[in-house]
Amino acid sequence: ITFNIMASSPFTGKHWWIGVVVALSGNLIESVGWITEKKSHLILYDKPHKQDEQTQSDQDDDDHNIDSDKRSNIDYLCNKQWWCGFMTHIIGALLFAIALGLGDQALLMPLQSVQLVFNTILAWKFLNETLNKPQIFGTIL
Repeated sequence: ITFNIMASSPFTGKHWWIGVVVALSGNLIESVGWITEKKSHLILYDKPHKQDEQTQSDQDDDDHNIDSDKRSNIDYLCNKQWWCGFMTHIIGALLFAIALGLGDQALLMPLQSVQLVFNTILAWKFLNETLNKPQIFGTIL
């Protein structure tokens, strides 16, 4: 027994643009999530730890390095900005998955590459990342 769900869907045929709009929206939202996550990582990387500011004469250097590594690996899990970015990323990915049900996969899957364009523009704008000429050319291409 086979089921042809897409044949009876109102989103095929002349309504293909709905899937495209949802897919592009999902890509943009997912890119905002990636940028928010990276911004929180950059903030955490620049922020000194309380323990690093204190002098601890009874702790040798090896133990201090191990504790510092442990803290740096889990600090982002306690960061609200990172969690907001992560949840935004998930919402964008879910929107794109919904879009795949609203239109043809052959049309929507290539639109996933637009996320790279969004990431490039948002990273330049909000993370102050510099772009060289080959990167700009590749993004436009």
